[in-house]
Amino acid sequence: MKKLKDPIIAENCDHNVHDTVYAGNYEPINLSYDRHIPRLYFIPKEAVALIKTEELMTTNIDDMKALSHQDIMINGGSFNFQGTDVTFPSGSYLTYNDKSMHTVKYKNEVVKVNGVALDDIWHQDGILYVGDNGVLFEKNGWWNTGAGHFNISSTLLKSLRNEGFVTKIENARIHDHITDPKKVTLKDVDGQFIFIASGDVKIKYKTVTDGAEVIDTETTFKPTSLIVLSQDVEIIDSENFNVYEFYAEKDRTKLYEDAWLDG
Repeated sequence: MKKLKDPIIAENCDHNVHDTVYAGNYEPINLSYDRHIPRLYFIPKEAVALIKTEELMTTNIDDMKALSHQDIMINGGSFNFQGTDVTFPSGSYLTYNDKSMHTVKYKNEVVKVNGVALDDIWHQDGILYVGDNGVLFEKNGWWNTGAGHFNISSTLLKSLRNEGFVTKIENARIHDHITDPKKVTLKDVDGQFIFIASGDVKIKYKTVTDGAEVIDTETTFKPTSLIVLSQDVEIIDSENFNVYEFYAEKDRTKLYEDAWLDG
């Protein structure tokens, strides 16, 4: 298990998307390039007001393969959906479903508004739709995320995309929203890590002493810690926290078969 203590490697980074969508207004958390572990940013309140999502809404399949995009609304969120004012609780998140379409969840359940599940989110001509239930956002619309939110996004190397790999399938996605103490098991997956979005979180794990004795070790991690797993870990004695487990399935065949790439 390791914490990425100083993961900012600027020379590996291309910020064209963030410079365009958020007018360059973002705070980097993890900028190291990895095929499975996406980059991570904090998007402050000021940037949300400048958002230009239309720049990402494309019917170009090559562009669709290039990007992955997830959000953690750590300060909650709000928007108007077909005349209803909607408020998301702190910790709600935007990730991908099994069709690699966006979905909004909270504590691992899809968020519903007036009986409409915020699932199978797609776009056309710069407008976001939710399933067959009409418009979610007009051009450049987005939810208000209060003091800001975390953005988890990345772009695969062009050489990999030319081989047919799709970023949002290769990148780790949120599989578990953890708000209570529990054990997180090491899985046979790619890019498994946990991200502490809020709260001081005490984690118990194994270390080896100089005398080769295996002992339990406890460390309290602060918000914005990104921890790559190499063993089972246990979240203990923590309250009021939001932790997210990310990974990419080892066998991604079905995801590629079912992936939505039509713009």
